[in-house]
Amino acid sequence: MKLNKNEKGHALLSSMIFIIITSLIFLTFIEYIHIQYKFVLKDGFQLQSDYYAESCVYRFIKDIDEYFMRVDNYYFDGYKKKYNVTNGYVNLTASPWGGFIDVYVKSNYKNCVSSKHAVIGQYMTGSLENAIVFDKLNYPLMVTGSTQIVGDVCVGAKGVRPATLKGIRYKGEKVVYGSVNASNISRFSDFKPGNSINYTFRLMDSFVNSYQNYSLSLSDLSDDDNYLYFENNFNFTDSTFFNPSKPCTVITKGSLTISGNFKFPERSIIVSNDSLVISGCELDDALVYGKHFINIKNTVTGKAQFFSEGQIEIDDGTELKWPCLIYVNRDNPIQKPFTAIKIGTGVKLTGSVILWTPENISNITNCARIEIEKTATIQGMVFTNLVVDMSGNINGHISLACFYLYYSPTNYINWLLNARIDREILDDDFPVPVCFGDKPEFQIIKWQNI
Repeated sequence: MKLNKNEKGHALLSSMIFIIITSLIFLTFIEYIHIQYKFVLKDGFQLQSDYYAESCVYRFIKDIDEYFMRVDNYYFDGYKKKYNVTNGYVNLTASPWGGFIDVYVKSNYKNCVSSKHAVIGQYMTGSLENAIVFDKLNYPLMVTGSTQIVGDVCVGAKGVRPATLKGIRYKGEKVVYGSVNASNISRFSDFKPGNSINYTFRLMDSFVNSYQNYSLSLSDLSDDDNYLYFENNFNFTDSTFFNPSKPCTVITKGSLTISGNFKFPERSIIVSNDSLVISGCELDDALVYGKHFINIKNTVTGKAQFFSEGQIEIDDGTELKWPCLIYVNRDNPIQKPFTAIKIGTGVKLTGSVILWTPENISNITNCARIEIEKTATIQGMVFTNLVVDMSGNINGHISLACFYLYYSPTNYINWLLNARIDREILDDDFPVPVCFGDKPEFQIIKWQNI
């Protein structure tokens, strides 16, 4: 059958249209494949950049002993390094944040950037794996009432004994649910505050000295202001004039009282060069320093690290979340009975409580002490080279010189009455400040993309 000219033209036109449409579809498909390839390639570059950032943090942890102090009068104040990697680089900065170590890394691999923040703590290894470790070894541990100890105990050669105290008998079936290592060889952990904590004290002093020429009147404040310095005593009683949207630093050269309904942004810093009373506010991973005294009211919520060179009191019923740190450094331990850290009745605290003095105390009945009142519960660790007056609970570990008990009218050395210490209830990977032992095992306790 012969086609006329019109039919031939239609067939040719249809063929051309088909070829054009097919070509367009093919080109579109090729472009789609190319775009997807670039996405996959970029994702691969980004993954490689992420890998370099994370690997350098682990590399820092592996070599961290090189940067930490090994003598008492030195302190770790930061570390910076640039790592050159294939087709890129990584910048790492490390510095103390209270009792822990902040690490910031920024990697660049083929123009793909990855920024991460890690916080480093320490595993409770070595002697911290026990329930109780004593520094003073010349006293037996006497237990009575409803006292219960779960975990291993490192005590002097006189061991652990049940006893009767003025008609109060020991009620337990076993004195220790674990092993008793009775020896004249001390297993008290080395404590190295220079690894992070000493830097914090120097940092707080520098805040007071650095900002004494910087001050704002309250009428000048705006939401963008994140530094406040007050030359004299100051009371925060109303949050309407100060509502920061980013981490802030509040400094007073005198006493500071915070009693308003404040919500401090994450990683804020509060400094008083005298005494600090804080209530009614929410803290989020804050650093809080009161040189002579800190009183934490039970309306305070959240998590923070508290530092003082004098005394810290936590009121009855307060709840502080992990990672909480209560730290008092007594350069002058005062040769009289004195409560340097008071954990009130019913307090719930998840973290670490540390009282430390570099001085050698000869008379442990006349020195600073930690007081843990009835029904108070510490989930974590208590560490001191002084004494502890305890009738509450520790779900974790305690290292101390010895216990102290006052039962009118007598002082008793290394007695426990109606207390509970349970090491097994605490997770094996519970992190503590990076200050313990000659060869601490470090761990990353927080990862954050920034």
